[in-house]
Amino acid sequence: VRDLAQILSSRYGFSTTVVENPTRRQILQNISVLRSALGSKDNLLIYYAGHGHLDLDTDTGFWQAADADPVDDLDWIPTERITRTLRAIKSNNILVIADSCFSGTLLRGGSVGTKFSAESGVIQRLIEEKTRVAFTSGGLAPVADNLLGGRNSVFAKELIAILQQSTKPLSATDLFSQVRSRVTSVSNALGFEQSPQFSNLTRSGHEGGDFVFVQNR
Repeated sequence: VRDLAQILSSRYGFSTTVVENPTRRQILQNISVLRSALGSKDNLLIYYAGHGHLDLDTDTGFWQAADADPVDDLDWIPTERITRTLRAIKSNNILVIADSCFSGTLLRGGSVGTKFSAESGVIQRLIEEKTRVAFTSGGLAPVADNLLGGRNSVFAKELIAILQQSTKPLSATDLFSQVRSRVTSVSNALGFEQSPQFSNLTRSGHEGGDFVFVQNR
């Protein structure tokens, strides 16, 4: 999260807040503050790196914060609560990136993004349409953490590298396509399967836009 925050602020002009090892209350409080702080012209990116859980009995996905008991769901955060809260935020463009096991529960029922062109008119149209999309490190299965003592997970490493290398406006759809290709290739070479997922957030108010990363001039 520190590496990603540094790139977002230095290369893309984001104002970043890093919350390390947060409790359930801290996560929800930080998102709640955004509801009153952001206006329609603001862009919002929420990046979650941590534990995830899929309750097979209820078919519900959860984020497990630092204070979560691994077997008692009292302090777990249902992913549907995240999407419901985002619906009330005024920001026109919202992207959630989740690097956790079972992160694909954010996406079920959504549809895939559209093809993107870097032409200024297309960029403007995508920005003006309300966007509520998510980009996850995997689907409904565990995902790999850092390998061979690496600084970041396989997913985070490729995500950060592409954002660092890009020199043109980059949509979340195109970012996803590049990251998925790299993560799938690396995971296959190392003998495991991991395929990032991308879609609009279900029941969040998505109206067909896309989140666009524009480099500082």
